[in-house]
Amino acid sequence: MAVKIWIPVALVVVGLLSQHASFSQGLPPLPPDYLQAERLWIKEEGFPASTWGQYNETTRNKLNLTYRHSKVNIAHVIRSADPSDRVNATFIVYRNTSASDGFNSTGHLFPGSVPCWTLTIYLSSNQTVGQYTYHLFVATFDPQGVPAIYQVRINLTGTLSGGSNWTKPNGNPGVPWLFFEVFAGGWDPISVVDQLGRASPFFLDAPIPMPSTSFAATVLIEPMGNDTGASTARVRWNRTDGTTIATYDVPIVYVGEGKWKAQSTIPANASASPANYTHPYVVDAEVGLYKHSTPFYVYPVYAAIAPDTWITEGPPATVENGTVRFSWIGSDLDGSVVGYHYRMDTVSWTFTSNTSKTYTGLSNGTHRFEVAAQDEDGIPDPFPDYKEFTVLLNSPPETVITAAPNATTRQRDATFVWQGSDVDGRVVGYEYTLDGAPWAATAATSVTCLNLSSGSHAFSVRSRDNKGLEDPTPAQVTFTILPSWCEIELERLSLQVAQLGERISELEDQVVNLTLFLLEALQENVNLSVRITLLEAQAAQLSATIDQLREERSQLLEQVTSLTQEKANLLDSLGIYLNLTTSLQSQIEVLGSQITYLNQTAGRLELEKEALESLLDELRQELAECQSQIPEMVPIEGMMALGAAWALSLLRRRLGDSAVGRA
Repeated sequence: MAVKIWIPVALVVVGLLSQHASFSQGLPPLPPDYLQAERLWIKEEGFPASTWGQYNETTRNKLNLTYRHSKVNIAHVIRSADPSDRVNATFIVYRNTSASDGFNSTGHLFPGSVPCWTLTIYLSSNQTVGQYTYHLFVATFDPQGVPAIYQVRINLTGTLSGGSNWTKPNGNPGVPWLFFEVFAGGWDPISVVDQLGRASPFFLDAPIPMPSTSFAATVLIEPMGNDTGASTARVRWNRTDGTTIATYDVPIVYVGEGKWKAQSTIPANASASPANYTHPYVVDAEVGLYKHSTPFYVYPVYAAIAPDTWITEGPPATVENGTVRFSWIGSDLDGSVVGYHYRMDTVSWTFTSNTSKTYTGLSNGTHRFEVAAQDEDGIPDPFPDYKEFTVLLNSPPETVITAAPNATTRQRDATFVWQGSDVDGRVVGYEYTLDGAPWAATAATSVTCLNLSSGSHAFSVRSRDNKGLEDPTPAQVTFTILPSWCEIELERLSLQVAQLGERISELEDQVVNLTLFLLEALQENVNLSVRITLLEAQAAQLSATIDQLREERSQLLEQVTSLTQEKANLLDSLGIYLNLTTSLQSQIEVLGSQITYLNQTAGRLELEKEALESLLDELRQELAECQSQIPEMVPIEGMMALGAAWALSLLRRRLGDSAVGRA
C-alpha cells in the first residue's frame, strides 16, 4: 500500500440557528450555555455536550485528544441587537511546526506555525431570545492524527448593530484563541500466545493436560498518520540459536482508533520448537519502517522451571509527587513462589515475601522499578518484570510584593502590588490577608485597603499555581500608620477614661468589700445583742454581789476604825518603850565607862570584874528578851534606850547587893 499524503481539508460545516430550527440533525450536541454575548467552544467529536470547554487561555491550557485520530468540533456564537444583522465567520486552524511548545507570552503561536485549514461560513440565522439575536456557527475539523499543537482563530465580517464586543475587520479580540493537541502514535509490544491464549512459557509435552499446539504473534501499531506505509507485515520466527524457523508476510488490517494489526500463526511441535528453558525463541516483525521483536520460552515438564512475575499495580508514566506504590504477583509451573527480589533504579536487590512496596520522597527524573519472583528451588525469574516512570514534582510558586506603603506613613489608604511566578507551571490566582484576617482570593495583582487605623499593620500575599499548590512562604510587608492629632487626643482621653474606669472598678470593689463588712458587722451586732443580754443578766447578778460587798465593806470599815484606835494606843505604848530604850542606852554607855574604869583597876577588882562581866551577860540576855517582846513598829533607838534604863536599874541593884557582900 502506498503512503498517503495528509491533505488538511477534511471537514464538516454546519450553520446555524433559526427560530424553528432543530439542532439534532447531523450536528454534534451543542454547548448547553451557548446563548451568550460572545463565546467560543471546542470538544472532541463523539463526546457529550458536557465536554465543551473554553480552552482559550493564553497560558498552558489545551484540549488533549483522547484518540489521536479524533475529529474536533468547534462552535462560536455572537450576539447582536438587530435581527437583520448579517455576520460571517471564518474558522482558521494553525498547526505548530516549530520545536517549541507553541506558546508565547501573548497567546499566539511562534513563527513556524502555519494555517492548515480555513473555512468561511456565510450562513446565519436569527434566533431571538429577549432583546438579542444569537448567531451560532459550528464546524468540524479532522487533524487526521498528525501530532502537533493546534490553534483555532475566528475572524468575523459583516454588520453588527450592538450587543457584542466584536470589532471588525481584524477578528474579535474579546474571543481568545483555542488550543488543542494531537499526540504522537506508538508501537505496542508483540504478543505471543498459544491456541488457548496462554502466554510464555509454553509446554509441548504430552503429560500436560492441554499442551500448546500453535503459536500466534500479534503486532499492533498506531502510526503517525491514518496509514502505516505498508500493506503487509513480515513476521519471522527464530529458534533459540538464532536460525529462522519460518517467515511469513501477513496482511495489515485497520482495527479502529488509528490502530493497525498484523497476526502470524505457526504450528507448535517438539521437532520444530524443542524445549529449552535457558534460551528463548524470538519472533521479529517489520511493518514499513516499524521493527520490533519479542522472546518466548518453550519448557519441558520435567525441567526445573523458573517462576514468572507480573506487576499488577504501578504509577502512570508521569507522576507529580514523589510517592508511588507497586503490587505484583508470581507463579511457578513446577512448584511455588517463596519470595521476590525487587529494586528501584540501580540500588541493590532486596528480598521480601510481600507483594507490594511503596516508595516516598522520590526525586525528579526517570525511575525504573524491577521485581523478580523466586521459587522453592532457589531459581529467580530470569526476566524480572519492570515499570519505568517519570517523577515531575510540582514546584510551588513564588510571590513578590513590588509596591507597598512606606515603613511609616500618615496615609490611611494602602495600595499593594505584587506578582507571582512558577518555574514549572503558571500562576492562576492569589490570596492576600491584612493583619491576620482570613485569606481573600483574587485574580488581580493589586489591592487597595481603605481607611486603615493607625498603628502597625502586616500585609501578606501568596500565589497559587494551576495544580493548586500555594506559595509556602507568602510575601509580607509591615508598615505603621502614624496617628493624627485627633487620635492622639482621643487616645489620651481614652487613657483617662480607662483610668477612671479602673478607679470606678476599685471603688466598686471597695463598695463590695464594705458591703460584705457591713453584713459581717450586722451579724456581729446580732451576736453582740445576744452577748449584751447575757451581760445584763450577769450585771444584775453583779449588782446583787456589789450590794453584798458594800455591806461587808461597811463592816470592814468599822473593823478598820477599831484597828485604828488600837494602832493609836499601840503607838502610845511604843513611845513609852522608845523612851525606855533611850534611857537604857544611856545607862549602857555609863556602864561601859564604868567597865573601862574597872578594867583599869582589874588587878584590884578582879573578882568584881568577873562578877560584873557575868552580870553584864545576864543584862544583855535580858535586853535581847526585852527587844523581842517590843512590837515591830517601835523604833530600835527607843527600845535601846528603854533597855538601857532597865539594864542600868538592874545593874545598880546588883551592884548594891555586891557592895553589901563586899562590906
